[in-house]
Amino acid sequence: DACTRLRISVSLTNPEPLLLQLLHGGIPARASDINSETKFALDYWKLSCPDTIESVLEDQPDRRVCLVDFQQQSQMSPAINMDNIIGVIDHHAIQGNAIVTGNPVFIDIRPWGSMSTILAHSFAVHEKHLPKSVAGILLAAVLSDTLNLKSPTTTKWDERMVSML
Repeated sequence: DACTRLRISVSLTNPEPLLLQLLHGGIPARASDINSETKFALDYWKLSCPDTIESVLEDQPDRRVCLVDFQQQSQMSPAINMDNIIGVIDHHAIQGNAIVTGNPVFIDIRPWGSMSTILAHSFAVHEKHLPKSVAGILLAAVLSDTLNLKSPTTTKWDERMVSML
């Protein structure tokens, strides 16, 4: 799936552009290389590819992090200190290898077809302006995750957010 391949881990301390920075004040970071679908979407919407989480955390290893589109320890970069996780936004089932934190964290996990649907809904609920490029990349991600709204995991919320985007 397109934008979830970014496996964005977000620092919530330094303001820089893109998705969650607009909603929560963080900066995006990717956990792995992007695929051709993601590259196309980023190029189409004239967005730059986020830096890797390792490079984001290199200068500030104690930066606070919100995990996006995953909550499994096996998917987490070794560069992320589990004590610095302050949130999770996801649409996947919680399984046996989920993160464990010593402090309460922000959690938004919904049984929707895409994590990007959750983000789009959050923008709407918080009455935050969605720049066209951000709406476009969210749309690409929802359509990719839900196989153009044909996946059995597609929900009415995915369909509503695609209409909104």
